[in-house]
Amino acid sequence: MLLNIAIPTYKRPDQLRDCIKSIALQILNNENVSLTVIDDSKSDLNSEVVSWAESLPIKFTYIKNDVNLGIDGNIEKCLNFGSSEYLLVLGEDDILLPDAISRLIREIDLHRPDVIYTSYVYINNAKTKVIRSPLTISGKIFPHHFIENYLWAIGFIGSVVLKRSFINRNPNRYLGSYFNHVGRVGVNLADDTNIFAMENPLVGNRSDDLKTATWTSSYYDVLFGFEGLIQQLFVDSDFSLSFLAAKKTLRSQFNYLKFHRICLMRSYGIYDSRVYNKNISISNDIPSKRMYYVISILPRCLFGPLRVLYFFARYIRRLSYSVPDVNLVVQGQRLSALSGDTYLDRSV
Repeated sequence: MLLNIAIPTYKRPDQLRDCIKSIALQILNNENVSLTVIDDSKSDLNSEVVSWAESLPIKFTYIKNDVNLGIDGNIEKCLNFGSSEYLLVLGEDDILLPDAISRLIREIDLHRPDVIYTSYVYINNAKTKVIRSPLTISGKIFPHHFIENYLWAIGFIGSVVLKRSFINRNPNRYLGSYFNHVGRVGVNLADDTNIFAMENPLVGNRSDDLKTATWTSSYYDVLFGFEGLIQQLFVDSDFSLSFLAAKKTLRSQFNYLKFHRICLMRSYGIYDSRVYNKNISISNDIPSKRMYYVISILPRCLFGPLRVLYFFARYIRRLSYSVPDVNLVVQGQRLSALSGDTYLDRSV
């Protein structure tokens, strides 16, 4: 088996259905690609979608965890499942873009990389429009350059296709960081690691606004979890100086410690005194801590007008973005175009 696509899922059957459909269209009767869904919920919410997926002419496996593993644990289970040569872990609310599988297989056949950066794009919640590309690169990337400049981008689980023989060290080392998969990549990087970036994106990452992500309420815990992971990789890896640079790049890309971002997050109640005490007060490399403390205890209503400014700034920013030329069609329309293929009916 050349490639396995593994989906860690919880309690979002509608999202899971769209994700599976975007994959199934591209792997019908394909013996070289399999699809695995690992369900971390105890409920039967996904049962109808799973029954439908099992009827498709694809290599499909469904696993329901006996106990709840949490997102990190479930992703780790996806990373270790199966014996395919390559693995793509894809979030249940994300989709494969048109012709992604054929383009990926061509890349694998040509270069046999250890790591493939998928050049993913952000898409709207309806999965009908590309909003922007967070990082546009292509071709071969040297490991130290990848760490320093692009490690932040692979926090999204669908950002990398991995050769199984590459991720072979410290499999449980980074559980609890929110980014265990990044740790699995980072700790195994060496001078001779073969890293390639796709010229055109493979994956659509649903990232419409602050309310889209399930982890928004834990925004600072998640990002400081990434910082903690980078610090651990600084100890574990041979690229220690590169990981120091990666931390600076992470902060500059997400701006979560910028004054305007702290104030905006205070207006939503995402930043507060708990966040300050847990993550900022104990850090040795954050200036203006006193200012951040004051913001954490001020009433949220004082920062309310920032939401309006954020809305307009986001709108203007999107107008200025040069988005990739991706023919992103509404999933239902694209699926119904397969006349006679009733097993892809959207009625599920």
